[in-house]
Amino acid sequence: MVSNVISGGFDSVSKITGSLYTVVKNVGGDKATEMKKPDHVIDGVYQGVKGGVSELFSGVTGIFTKPIEKTKEEGAKGFFKGVGSGLFGAISAPVTATLRAGTSIT
Repeated sequence: MVSNVISGGFDSVSKITGSLYTVVKNVGGDKATEMKKPDHVIDGVYQGVKGGVSELFSGVTGIFTKPIEKTKEEGAKGFFKGVGSGLFGAISAPVTATLRAGTSIT
């Protein structure tokens, strides 16, 4: 009985953090990464840490890659959009990393 309550609580937290992760990624103009449900606790921690590091890395590299990508798509106007998108990604990376890790770990 108690394990069902604890399991249900963690499942609810996981769904909430997963939804928030998707919202933050969509606001920044990026696609949220699909996350599979972990098979066990160790797998969840591994996926959480790996996903968190991946989010931080993409946030930092996005400062440089987003302006280039947008310039190729839209020209000079796209460059400025890319700068804004890259800066938003860098600022939101710690948030998305925490949410992604929290979703996998819980």
